[in-house]
Amino acid sequence: MKDGLIDSVDPRIDRLRDWVYGGEDFLKRVLSMAEGDDPVLHRRRVRRANPVSVDSIFEATASQYAVSADEYVGFRSGAAGRDMAAYLCRRYTSATLRELSDRFRLNHPDSASDLIRRGAKRIEQSSEAVRQQKAIEKKLKLNPESRT
Repeated sequence: MKDGLIDSVDPRIDRLRDWVYGGEDFLKRVLSMAEGDDPVLHRRRVRRANPVSVDSIFEATASQYAVSADEYVGFRSGAAGRDMAAYLCRRYTSATLRELSDRFRLNHPDSASDLIRRGAKRIEQSSEAVRQQKAIEKKLKLNPESRT
C-alpha cells in the first residue's frame, strides 16, 4: 500500500476519505483548492465574484496619474499609467487580450500583452509603482490581500 494512506499526516484527509472518493494526492488537491492556495484559481474567482469594468480601471488609473482616460487609447500613447491600466485590466477583468487590444485601439490582437508585461515589470522594479497600484485598487475597492 502507498505510504501515507494508512497513517496520513493531515487529519482533514482522513475526514474527507469518508465522503470523497480518490487517492491521497487528489484529496490534498481538494484541500488546497478549498483553502484558496491556487493563485490562478483565486484570481479567476476574484474576477467572477467582483466584476470590474475596463472603463472603471481606466478612470481610476487615469485619476491616480492625473491624466485623462482618453489618453490611454491609441497606438504608442505615452500617457502616464497606461501600462498599469493594462496590467490591472488583465488582472481584475475578464477581458481577453483581443478585447483589451481593441479597447486600447492597438493594431494586433496580442499587442495588449506588451503593455501588461511592461506594467508587471514596473511593479516588480519600483516601489512607487506598487504604491500606485495599491492606491488604484483601493479606489476600485479591490483588496487582494484580504481575499483568501
